[in-house]
Amino acid sequence: MHRWVPVSCLPTTTTQEVNYAFVSSGLACSSDSAPAAVTHTVPALPPLALSFQPVPAVPVNKAQPDVNPPPPPAPVVTQPQEVLVKQFQPPKPYSGASSWKGYREYFERLATVNGWTTTAQKTEQLALALEGPASAVLRDLDTSQPQAYSLIWEALARRFGSLDGAREAMRRFDSRRQEENETIPDFEQALRTLHREAWPASTPEQRDVALKRRFEDGLLSTEMKQFLRLHARDFDFDATVIKARQLADVTGQSKPKKG
Repeated sequence: MHRWVPVSCLPTTTTQEVNYAFVSSGLACSSDSAPAAVTHTVPALPPLALSFQPVPAVPVNKAQPDVNPPPPPAPVVTQPQEVLVKQFQPPKPYSGASSWKGYREYFERLATVNGWTTTAQKTEQLALALEGPASAVLRDLDTSQPQAYSLIWEALARRFGSLDGAREAMRRFDSRRQEENETIPDFEQALRTLHREAWPASTPEQRDVALKRRFEDGLLSTEMKQFLRLHARDFDFDATVIKARQLADVTGQSKPKKG
């Protein structure tokens, strides 16, 4: 059996020659005089160009200690809830001694302040406020019916209405004075109502003069009377009332006294 044995070393040239010889045994080196040599031409391989791309560095995040840690959340403080309880003001009793119209205007204002929005509420409170001769109008009335509120006022008008309403209103206006537990706004409104009933056709100038005179003369406080006559001499009725309210707030007379 034969094998291929390289007999010469290849130089680094463009064309390389490799001589092989078949020998029966041993290793034979070729020479120029070797008769049994076979020559093969092997083309040189082109040089390989190797390109290396740099691999991007992968950042390594190392946990750094937080020098200034955030402050802990502030504790939640629950504020106590305030519950406001509205206390309504009971109506003043009505016996029929004063004008039922004036009392009706007062009662309607009080109902608005106290939040009496339904007819049933107004009927109940009005029935409780009537006393003496005025309560007699409730004897023949069913206060549970829807028209009871209007029927009570109609009964009061028949019972205490005067045949000569204007003349009666004039008399009450000239003698009207602030009552013990009556506030200045209530006294003012009562005078306006009586004057409108007594002199419905009066001019604004006539009405203002009459109201101012009766208001100052009818005040309960003597000190307030003197103060207004000295410092509100040139005021009209509205400005005089405002001055009286301010003075009442300072002296503590703006609220009715508890009886």
